[in-house]
Amino acid sequence: MVMDSRFHGGPLEVWRDKPGNRKRIRHAKRSLDECDGWVDVVIVSGSPGGGVEDASPWIPNDRNGLRWKVTHLESDTGHIRLEASKP
Repeated sequence: MVMDSRFHGGPLEVWRDKPGNRKRIRHAKRSLDECDGWVDVVIVSGSPGGGVEDASPWIPNDRNGLRWKVTHLESDTGHIRLEASKP
């Protein structure tokens, strides 16, 4: 499984300057620096600018042991690629 904001994130101009994007960039940088890119994630349903409809944590034990790892980060835009795999 892969999530790449360049393909799955909607138009960059909608979310690039949002505070949540800046926070995500800081968290992704930290995970790359301190945790080899491994992150805990929350799966969110909703639409950009429309708010969150539903959110649930990704629990590896419920997902065949899969965890998410940051494999690409563009720190100027916030584009990020995450891949689910077994550690």
